[in-house]
Amino acid sequence: MLPEKRVARIVQDADGVLASDPLQSRNLFTKALAISPYDPDLWQKRAVAHTKLGYPDLAIGDAYRALLLVQELLEAHDESEFGFAGLVAWRGRRQQPRNTYATSDDTASSDDGHGEVEEETELDADSIPAISESEDKDLRDTDIAARRLICSSLLELGCLLDGLEQADAALKVYPEDNELKRIKEEADAKVSAGREKGLSDYQLREGQVARVIYPWNEFEPNRTSPVTVERMNEFVNVSSSGNLEVKVTELPMLVPDPEDEKKVITKKSIQLGVYAVKDLPANTQVFSERSILTVNNRLFDPLCDCCNGPLDPLNTLSCPDCDEVMFCSDQCKDEALEKYHPTLCGIGIDFLFKSAHSRHEVANDASATASTSNPTKALYSLLLLRTLAMALTQDVNPLEILPVKYLYGSSPPPPPPEKPPTLPFTFSDNILSVFHILTRLEVDPFKVSLHTFDIWHTLTIHSKILGTASARHNPTSGQPEVAALHLCYSIVNHDCEPCLMWECKSEMQFRTLREVKKGEEVRDCYTDPRIESWKKRREWLIGSLGGGCRCGRCIRESQADP
Repeated sequence: MLPEKRVARIVQDADGVLASDPLQSRNLFTKALAISPYDPDLWQKRAVAHTKLGYPDLAIGDAYRALLLVQELLEAHDESEFGFAGLVAWRGRRQQPRNTYATSDDTASSDDGHGEVEEETELDADSIPAISESEDKDLRDTDIAARRLICSSLLELGCLLDGLEQADAALKVYPEDNELKRIKEEADAKVSAGREKGLSDYQLREGQVARVIYPWNEFEPNRTSPVTVERMNEFVNVSSSGNLEVKVTELPMLVPDPEDEKKVITKKSIQLGVYAVKDLPANTQVFSERSILTVNNRLFDPLCDCCNGPLDPLNTLSCPDCDEVMFCSDQCKDEALEKYHPTLCGIGIDFLFKSAHSRHEVANDASATASTSNPTKALYSLLLLRTLAMALTQDVNPLEILPVKYLYGSSPPPPPPEKPPTLPFTFSDNILSVFHILTRLEVDPFKVSLHTFDIWHTLTIHSKILGTASARHNPTSGQPEVAALHLCYSIVNHDCEPCLMWECKSEMQFRTLREVKKGEEVRDCYTDPRIESWKKRREWLIGSLGGGCRCGRCIRESQADP
């Protein structure tokens, strides 16, 4: 079967089940995109399926790609990067009969049988007819639909200021569109109400997304299975020199909305915990773990690019092909060149540190709006960049990279009417910055990313980073300079009255704050335990925990001082 007919048939099937089975419809649209990644209608259709499934964050990512591709197709005769291929595919699908099952299947095909097609023959402007008036209208209809969906989804997530700004930008292109006018009025009212409550622009930009495992994610291991626990204990036994072990444990169920806390106070969440194998004296190092998934912003003291340990000015090593990074040892240099640096060699990262409090508009050039919102989130974006670079260098899916595979990021959706934990989401950090990272890595953001760097891949990695990353501040400036992902460290649960404290230099190290008895669960504090206000601690912890902290200290203090 010819690829354009195959895509048309898949789309016909997907449209047919969209209302009754949006998950199947979403999977079919994904299959169609694997064959025809530059067709903007397919991205917009999958965005609608994601909306029906309750994933507005994924819908925004798809709709953003749809509007970018519309512009590519409209400029196909001006030698746009994806325009020719997209226009041919778009036209080919639209030329198929409405009912693709009513005609015989063609035998000639460039499909390799695995959802991919052979390389397209080279096209030029003379070989493709100009876009007709009706085609121009249809493409702009897709563009309008994508912009409406982006704006409404941003409002749904609580990204109010971004929703307002996107609606304003869309109305400059389509000033007569009544639905965009309605969305802008809604956004304007919500932003005004937020400002009356004293919310900052940053707070008005940041929304919340459900912290759940997507139903098609086949990479996520069952974290509490005997197989996973055994695998985790292999790592923990080495890092702790036999002091600690992993067990399945119960933790209080956390909820994102404080008003719901009393409704679920007795419910438990099954997670992993770390326990003492023997009595551990106070002020004793019990754990040391090295990771190359560690990054620094290169703005303060010079640090090793691989382990982020301090550099000896008289004994440093550099990449043989660029002067961007330095290493503290042959071990770090060799590991970097083997596992991640070839993909990053010579790539600048300054775009991740631009201020993101300026006006954001949907642009055809993602680099114009790809800044991150604060220094800590810039480091998190660097962790995502490092993860994707490792995947490209090692030719594996990023969700298979260690320690990413076993890090906690999300949980299966809870049964209704319970609400899942949430994660912070911003248009800049989760959509624009990610798109720019992919283009900087020379990854086709439409084709290659569909299989290994689709928007759900990067959002899943982001949830793992936000939930488990450690951050180290520069002692002189007080600004964050290092962030890292450590597998064993990530399993240690939180408590505002910890028995462990951590320090991360070239390795993550734990020391006991008091005597720990054999069989006791060891816990760390994910924020500064010296913060006296339980409300302030909860505010800091909401992102990493996915809900209000329910440790013994917070419950005790909240009851004494509501």
